[in-house]
Amino acid sequence: MRLKLYVGLILALLFVCAAYSALAQTVPAAKEERIPFAIGAGVSGFNPDWGQGRILGETVWIDYTPTRVPSFLRGIGLELEARDLNFGRTLTVPPLMVEESAGVG
Repeated sequence: MRLKLYVGLILALLFVCAAYSALAQTVPAAKEERIPFAIGAGVSGFNPDWGQGRILGETVWIDYTPTRVPSFLRGIGLELEARDLNFGRTLTVPPLMVEESAGVG
């Protein structure tokens, strides 16, 4: 029984060592320039579990990643997301059942 455990452990270690050499690239082959600003929109759905209906609403987000920053701040950015679930309701959903949220980070 102990031998089976060791054989499985040795095989797993060999597979990990064999796959480790695939991560050997140290210099990127290409550099992609991106626009540091992104805007998105979508539709959100919510089931309030209060009656038999769904509430629909819009979602909007904005992302900004500055390009000229010191190296220790690279990858830092600003994100804003807002959601308003207030339309597309059925008659069984109470009229004051609304969800509005916003977040910045």
